[in-house]
Amino acid sequence: ITLMMRIPLLAFVMVLSVPYYACGLDVHAGLTQDYTISATTTLIPTSGAPYLNASYTTGVSWVSDQCLPQGYLTREDANILLNLCAKASCSSSNRTDDPQLAVLTDGNLQTGTTVHASGGSARITINIQPSVVEKVGFRITGQAAPVLVQLQPSGSSSLVTVVTVTSSSDYQFDTLPTNDSHTQFQAVVLSSTADFALSEVTAMREPCYEAIYIDLGQPKQIGWYKLKLSGGTSSRLYILASNDTFSSGTNQGLVAVGPIDAGWLDTAPIQFSSVTARYVSLKIVQDTAWVRVSASSLHLWDANGIYGLPYPADRANPHSLSDLLGINTVWGWMGTLIGDLAGPALYSPVMKRVRLYHNLDWDITSPSCPINYTAMSEGMGTPGQPGWLNWDTMYAEMYEKGMEAVDASIQFLNNNGTKVTQFSQVNWKNPYQDAYNYGHSFASHFGPSNKNLIKSAEVGNEAWDYDADFWVQVEEGMLQGFHDGDPTMLRLTGAFQADTPDVPPNGDNIFWNGKYIGYRVSDQALSLVDNLNVHAYSWATINATLRGVGPEHPLSSMKAVRNMLRWRDGNQPSGGKGRGVWLTEWGWDGASQCWDSRCVSLLSQAAFAVRGLLWGAREGVDAMTWYFFADLSLSPGLFGASGIITYPANMTYPVFRYKPVYWALHNQVGLLGTFHHVAALVESEVAYVYLLQNASLTAIVAWRPSGAVDNETLTTSSFSYSFPTTINFHNNAPFVEIGIDPSGPTVLPSDTFRIDKQGPSQFVLSGKVTGLPRVAFVDQPASELVHVIFSKQKRRTAVPIV
Repeated sequence: ITLMMRIPLLAFVMVLSVPYYACGLDVHAGLTQDYTISATTTLIPTSGAPYLNASYTTGVSWVSDQCLPQGYLTREDANILLNLCAKASCSSSNRTDDPQLAVLTDGNLQTGTTVHASGGSARITINIQPSVVEKVGFRITGQAAPVLVQLQPSGSSSLVTVVTVTSSSDYQFDTLPTNDSHTQFQAVVLSSTADFALSEVTAMREPCYEAIYIDLGQPKQIGWYKLKLSGGTSSRLYILASNDTFSSGTNQGLVAVGPIDAGWLDTAPIQFSSVTARYVSLKIVQDTAWVRVSASSLHLWDANGIYGLPYPADRANPHSLSDLLGINTVWGWMGTLIGDLAGPALYSPVMKRVRLYHNLDWDITSPSCPINYTAMSEGMGTPGQPGWLNWDTMYAEMYEKGMEAVDASIQFLNNNGTKVTQFSQVNWKNPYQDAYNYGHSFASHFGPSNKNLIKSAEVGNEAWDYDADFWVQVEEGMLQGFHDGDPTMLRLTGAFQADTPDVPPNGDNIFWNGKYIGYRVSDQALSLVDNLNVHAYSWATINATLRGVGPEHPLSSMKAVRNMLRWRDGNQPSGGKGRGVWLTEWGWDGASQCWDSRCVSLLSQAAFAVRGLLWGAREGVDAMTWYFFADLSLSPGLFGASGIITYPANMTYPVFRYKPVYWALHNQVGLLGTFHHVAALVESEVAYVYLLQNASLTAIVAWRPSGAVDNETLTTSSFSYSFPTTINFHNNAPFVEIGIDPSGPTVLPSDTFRIDKQGPSQFVLSGKVTGLPRVAFVDQPASELVHVIFSKQKRRTAVPIV
């Protein structure tokens, strides 16, 4: 999160320039197979010109024409009367075979004819196959008496009047609703008692829509999609199950897989029941005049989706849970809220690592401004905050109050919202050298070999609004400066993602447009990096709403760490130390009341937090820094309730209170802080069972992934798991639950969660498991259990007990 300013912005995707590609890097190493990025994919639109980018940037992009008021006239899929009069389907009071009738359904408003009265009646009848008629359109260009626009129900001689057009009409083309979406009609009839001039007649069987039909070239298994959409009143994505023939303009053979929100839509990836299909139709109802549909970044994936395999290869994590867990904070821990410099003492019982947003504009006033940290240490402040700022004091206080490592995220932006800053791109005259100078000064003062106040530093936090080519110069310069100032200080990139190269690498300063690591990290920069950096929150689009979900949820956006791990693996150095991946922002907003749909309950926040730490350790990340240290609002929205402490209703400072998530993490670290992940025994929708180990014991950790819900109720479900070996429990200790009790983990009754002996060497793990993990300790080393278990069976699926 960029703490300088948070504003809601719309994301526009435009291809503006050729992206920066690093020589020697596999810039797309993190991506999974996207079927819209294929040379065999072709597009058929109802209107407009679609664009298929085969170089990973936008997938399918398309802007339609305006279906209403007149765009549908020449579309056979929309105008069911088109050219019917040229096919002898029309008759008039003139005569049935009048050659002039053809122009009345030719889709051209500039042609027309006169319908003459015979025996006091002028009439035109257009016969159709029985159909619902949603709208009728017409242009009457002259009349001497009122004209009735009517429909004839199928099998009836009666007529239903849609509208009576008087001589006061403006003679413009009008499309009017019939207000009858059920009756089958067999004809459209216009009549009057006198001659009238008519230019065009149209009819629609359904609301106006736009669609794009995508031919994948051959049948593909499809199970996920993602889309950005604007325009239209409702929409739906269809998958064509037939792999043989297809006719655009119809929905024959199409199977609906899910509605998509109208208006501006930038969804998280959405999963549906996978089908094998060659054709995909994106159909958008657009029933408003003068509106175009804009669809961009339509992507299609197989059943494994954007993040890859649901359960990737297991790997032991060398880092203990305590080593992994950190907290994000700011200068003084917002001292007016919790007491000046009191923060480290509150948090050190839970985590030993701190990540601080170190604003560049607090240090220097422009990119070329020099910084003298020695003068700062002597009480002179910095050019950005003269006379008072002393980072040394605050960083030293963190260590004195129990913290063991501080990571500085050097934060600066091109634009702060729409405001040009002193660090806007135009103000960097010598990007590489200026960034190098700052990085060198910073590391040579704060680094481990110097004052030993900063163990690691990041180039930018979410500096996503700079052009890629420019950003690479700043990044390379600052990383080199860090290295030369103190090579023992760990160096990180800014926070990027490796799953979606949707955004343009060089943009028009719209915030959030530069998150993709493939366009933002050069081979030179990567050679200077110890760890990659990613932010990933656990959200998913459920029933057209973006919601906070548990880390194990199949749609959880937290799984984007897998793409970054793949990117890391695809670009590791051939020799020497491999790079790590730090998850420097993760967490949930937890509150009793919150106006953002991604907020969860207080208990869910607690349960998700402890499970998220276990899940991240299993995935193989090397650090996990929770966002945020404290709530920012009493009426919170997104990121306003993400803290692990909060305040009473009257906001009396410095009074605060611990949230359930604080005690959940506190209990987890107290119980399992010295343990590291070894193996995943069960990962399913029923239960998760992991093995962790420290120097002397093995821990069996189990939980139910759907256990915590927003009404503060933990659903329970029994399950069983067979251990094909004898389990020696440490001191015959019972299972305990990582709960939210400040006094510590909860000891469980033996009939709540147990392991039962089933023969001489087999045990069944059973009982009611909640969303809060439960733990038992075993004397055998995890390696022994893993060897026996996985030599006899693959990863087990938990079996529900009925």
